[in-house]
Amino acid sequence: MGQYIPIVPGDYPPVVTGAGAQAVHSASYIIREMFLRKCTTLSFFQNWYFRRTRMMPVQVEQLPMLAIYLIPDEVMTPDGDGNTGDIRFIYNARIGFSAIVVNNDEQQCEATLDAAFWAIMNGLWTDQYLTSIWDTYNPHNHTTNIDRVLFESIERGVRRHVYGLTAQNNQTPIGEMQYEATIRHRGDLPPDIEDMLNHIHVQTGFQGSDGTTNSVKQVIVQYDFTAQTQTQEKRNGHDNERNGPPTVAGRAEDKGPKGSDQSGS
Repeated sequence: MGQYIPIVPGDYPPVVTGAGAQAVHSASYIIREMFLRKCTTLSFFQNWYFRRTRMMPVQVEQLPMLAIYLIPDEVMTPDGDGNTGDIRFIYNARIGFSAIVVNNDEQQCEATLDAAFWAIMNGLWTDQYLTSIWDTYNPHNHTTNIDRVLFESIERGVRRHVYGLTAQNNQTPIGEMQYEATIRHRGDLPPDIEDMLNHIHVQTGFQGSDGTTNSVKQVIVQYDFTAQTQTQEKRNGHDNERNGPPTVAGRAEDKGPKGSDQSGS
């Protein structure tokens, strides 16, 4: 059987409930999980079953049911010039909502499907914390989006109603509201640098009149990058803490003998 979730807020895979979720799952997956978490709190869907995929056949005893799932054709385009800087994407994730009810009255069935659609629209898109692109902290229940994941906009939406029969005897009338939303969000994949640049040694090589560097006072500068605070990159709307200037130690070195020609060539 598929994975069904009774109307119990907080009953989700533990790997995506808090900080660090993006180390395991994509932001699109987490956004779907955020929508699922929100819909389980809506009064319209009390006593409904919930699913994350449409892989398994629907059983009549598990209706009414709301499935919120990823549609597997996510489009990713470069964020800015594709050949400049770190690899960054603008994601256009398609998330599907499928509300299925049993009703042999076609007018009442249509009314229920439309009400389910409107409950989703008002429940998700009017939530000022869920849809915020700055700060998703909700002071009323002290929650934030999972791992503070943000999304920018809803680029496209499509709704349709489908009617048919189900169950083994194909005699149970059902109606399905299918809603597909294209969610736009951003993400970057910075390089994982293991061979860090910690020190730079710079030394001039000016030649004197004798054609050698020994007769000229040379400048030596040592750059030490280990003393600075390392860059902490944060994704999906988090602040970037940038480095200060590196520690620099410089000195002049006199390699020439006293009284020698110090002019440079």
